[in-house]
Amino acid sequence: ILRIILIKANKCGFAELLYLCELSYDKCLAAINELFKSNFLLQNDDFSYSILDFAVNYIQNRKGYSNYEIDSKIQMNINKLNGSLENLKKDVHLKDEYHPLSLFPTTNNERIATLYILKAIECSKSKNYSAVDEFIELARNADSSFSDIYKIAGYLYSKYDSIKSEKNYNIALELAENKAPVYYFFAGSLINTQKYEMAELEMAKAMELDPNNDLIKLRYARLEKMQNKFDISLKKLSEIDVNNLEENGNRMKIKYIFEMIDTRIRFSETLLETDKELAFSTLKETLEFLNKSDSSLFDFTIYNSLFKLCHIYVKLLSNSKFDTKDFIDFLFKYHPYILAAKNGNKKESLFQNDLERLCQKLPDDESKKINDILNYKASIKNLNYGYISSLKKENGYGFITPFSYSYQTIFFHCSQFKGDFRKLNISDKVSFEMVITDKIKAINVRLYDFNDSQE
Repeated sequence: ILRIILIKANKCGFAELLYLCELSYDKCLAAINELFKSNFLLQNDDFSYSILDFAVNYIQNRKGYSNYEIDSKIQMNINKLNGSLENLKKDVHLKDEYHPLSLFPTTNNERIATLYILKAIECSKSKNYSAVDEFIELARNADSSFSDIYKIAGYLYSKYDSIKSEKNYNIALELAENKAPVYYFFAGSLINTQKYEMAELEMAKAMELDPNNDLIKLRYARLEKMQNKFDISLKKLSEIDVNNLEENGNRMKIKYIFEMIDTRIRFSETLLETDKELAFSTLKETLEFLNKSDSSLFDFTIYNSLFKLCHIYVKLLSNSKFDTKDFIDFLFKYHPYILAAKNGNKKESLFQNDLERLCQKLPDDESKKINDILNYKASIKNLNYGYISSLKKENGYGFITPFSYSYQTIFFHCSQFKGDFRKLNISDKVSFEMVITDKIKAINVRLYDFNDSQE
């Protein structure tokens, strides 16, 4: 600890010391307390530590003090830390307060805490939850008053520990100056755990603080949808200015497209037994919206929605006398996405049964068209990103979990990896394309460096 402070020009904060000395929080604190007792250290007005002049002379004149190897190692760690802190200025997570992983460090302690939090985020992606706990604790030790630590901890814990999630969000609300984003993310976690009444309260607080925010409106619409309040949900969605969502990148535009489609699909589904005419008109509205949407933004969530939409369409046509021409046009246009979600879907057999029932009612030429389209081997050539979630090296294949859709893994064969498959590891980040045959497969799989591009 004394060497580190001296190499740092006799001034070093606790968080920096903790990061550089590679000791546990308790051992580092105990050592600092011993140095205070020995009158070696003083604390400056900015809470950094310095060594008193007499102690500097004593240490440097001590026999055995000179050690080039240790000093070089410390200097190397300092350079590495400085480089990491410099890279924070370019990090995508730090630029959008309504991004779930946004961070706004202003002090050196907060920046070091941010480094730990970014490591916790990486561990969360690979579901290494014990390491998530460890890095969050290190972040707290670096700066326990930094509200963004608790906001992101709340978000990360929401995936596997709702009690810890709520606890951290409540601490974030006590510490944060701008509370609207914290209410927004807290409500999102409560929605995911189906605590809708609590989520309503948090969303109302976020809306009160930031009434014109379209991201809050989008999440509020989702909350109403989850409670089957479809009319209210669609009204809130209609109030959103899509141009404002563009400021947050494609991520939020994709969510908007999904919510507009999914809300109407769920509404149509509830009407299948009670009001087929309204169900069909709602379905037609969905198709009109789809035809105006940019299909290059579609991701797996939207593929699944298109499959659900197709299934509802089949059920309606099976039990009513609606025209099939629009359905065949819909299939022809969107079949690559429908197939991507259909193959291996848990409702695939139900869909097939309903489709066969429909085809039995239709003229042979229409039935043949539908079957020909749904058996077509299509490919989707958009570049996707994800991480290696499973490997069977002895069998020559593995699975990728896409970043945009964590509920489905994509198979790939070793021959499709552009590199040495034997050196590939779990959690390696990759780019890939998809092909649809009998199931979704990844092709042209390559290692991808996210430091050079936005995730």
